[in-house]
Amino acid sequence: MKHVLVLFVLLSFTQLLKSQSVTNFDATSITPTSASLNGLITANSAGDMVGVKFYYDTTPPTSSSPHIDGSPASVTAGNTNFITASVSSLTANTHYYCFLRGIDAGNGYTAVDGTPDKEFYTEPDTQAAIDSMVADYKKPTELTIYFTNGTGAGVVIVMKDGSTPNTPADKTTYNDGSQVYGAGDDIGNSSSYVVYVGNGAKNTNVTITGLDQTKKYYVSISEYSGSGSLINYRTSDTQTLNTKDNSNLPVELINFKAVNSNKGALLKWSTASEDNNDYFELQRSDDGESFKTIDIIDGAGNSNVLLDYSSMDMNPLEGVSYYRLKQVDFDGKYTLSEVLAYDANKGLASTDILNSYSNNKALTIVLNTAVRRNGIVSVFDLSGRLLQKHSISNNGVQKHILDMSGYSHGIYILKVQFGQDLITKKVSI
Repeated sequence: MKHVLVLFVLLSFTQLLKSQSVTNFDATSITPTSASLNGLITANSAGDMVGVKFYYDTTPPTSSSPHIDGSPASVTAGNTNFITASVSSLTANTHYYCFLRGIDAGNGYTAVDGTPDKEFYTEPDTQAAIDSMVADYKKPTELTIYFTNGTGAGVVIVMKDGSTPNTPADKTTYNDGSQVYGAGDDIGNSSSYVVYVGNGAKNTNVTITGLDQTKKYYVSISEYSGSGSLINYRTSDTQTLNTKDNSNLPVELINFKAVNSNKGALLKWSTASEDNNDYFELQRSDDGESFKTIDIIDGAGNSNVLLDYSSMDMNPLEGVSYYRLKQVDFDGKYTLSEVLAYDANKGLASTDILNSYSNNKALTIVLNTAVRRNGIVSVFDLSGRLLQKHSISNNGVQKHILDMSGYSHGIYILKVQFGQDLITKKVSI
């Protein structure tokens, strides 16, 4: 009879502990080192719950895992209470598992095992940051964003026309639409378009396409930890910068060329206007990829008249030297020009547009090449749409006439390419 009674008591005690229930458990106000834990816990009708505890760990917790008392500390039999606690001294960018468990009047805890009531990631301890945003005057619908990664799993970049975009929402993953503005997810249906999702790739730059050159865009970057339904964005210090109007770039560069000189390679360029232009860096490369600065030329600051610049490279590389300009604003932002090639063995720039002019919708271009070369002449409108493309052969100084009678008066982009040599110039029809 005693054995039967003991068995009955044990069964009743076990049932008492198992009959509590936990619902709506959540982790909120998550930072790199802290979180607020909260949930609803119901005491069974057999007796009061005299205490509640939150258990948490980087693996599913056990009874020996770190824990903290919840508040309020009791639940009357048959009732449900909202329990909360603040946990500190957590590790940044880390996956945590949590339980909420009650204590009956006999100081018996329910078992802390099985499937956790809640999982979450703490935020990264270092946020990503935008270093610069570079627009190419030849590609007015594109913007390259250079950034430094934080310590999380990746970054999300969001853009919006005209105002600050919404920030990403925790527990939500996004599609970036292959880095085309307007093609990715819209956060909050507010025209806040996701344009890049890092997914742990740790890239340091991305080029966004599909932009409107007449608009100003605001760009934000957020670091995140975790993935899927546990993803957690660090948005408390999200960085937001705005672009300049792409149709009004800091410097309107209208030509850049390399010409022959008995002293070396003479680099020449002109600007139609300048806004906040501090200086130019003339850069040189032996492979067209890795460049070093060989000269610095002061800019005009602000100007709306045609200005000519030049720099002499008295020691061009043996064979082909590649050159580009880095135009730097007073605020440190910069723009890169196209790349030019100069062949020291030929003693002349591989390609040079000596002149261009129009008359009755006929566009005449005067080209100079060191030897006979076969190439391509292309004409684009300011949106980058190809209008004409012609194969040409050029030897020395020659004229080439293009029929522009089917096009309205205005500014067009002329590109002349011989092999790897490319020169781009704005022309007026």
